[in-house]
Amino acid sequence: MAATMQKITVGNTSRSCFFLVMASLALSVYFTPALAQNLLANPGFEDPISAAGAPAVGEWESGAGAGASAANSASMPRSGAQAAESTITGTPNTFAIVFQDVPGLVPGQDVVFSGYHKTLSNADGNQVRIEWRDAANAVEIGRTANLTPAVSADYTPFSLTSTVPAGAAVARVVYAIQSFEGPSSQQVFVDDTAFVVTDTATAPAASWHGLAVLVAILATLGTFAIRFRQRTFAYSQA
Repeated sequence: MAATMQKITVGNTSRSCFFLVMASLALSVYFTPALAQNLLANPGFEDPISAAGAPAVGEWESGAGAGASAANSASMPRSGAQAAESTITGTPNTFAIVFQDVPGLVPGQDVVFSGYHKTLSNADGNQVRIEWRDAANAVEIGRTANLTPAVSADYTPFSLTSTVPAGAAVARVVYAIQSFEGPSSQQVFVDDTAFVVTDTATAPAASWHGLAVLVAILATLGTFAIRFRQRTFAYSQA
């Protein structure tokens, strides 16, 4: 009888420890935030850049004035086979631009637009910005100030942080070069871009996913506990 009781105690202790470990794992899954997802399509410009014009959901679009161009290029990729190349050839008052629209945003979200760029010439007219648009992608709500990050002969990172303003649901991310201050020759490459939401404004969706995982794990634990209890009870009767 003493030996039987000892085995029952060991079984109960093992069951309790197992339950605590698995419950801790389930809770950690539920409360761990999801990793930031890159919301840009074709972030490395491996697919063609369109010239059809806005809107630009799910693809990069380009635009350029006289004496300028923006398109895919295989000559200077940072990774993969291509990058975006924007050029101005000694022309004043012109521009070249690539942009993409990111829908489904929520006011108050913190976001980051980032990437890598390099130049083989003068590049004093580069601009990085986010233009905020309404849910129908028809009206501009506002825009960030132009970021003018230094660019060199080697790929270096650029990063623009902002917060989705009230009334906005779409971010139009823009990389541009321009010569509005006088004649200029520029050649800039952009590659490996990203647009991510960095705060917890999208946590409800992640939490529902975590909750589903939590319920599944706890249900499995309950089944194990019932079966173990039945086996222990049967053993105690032997």
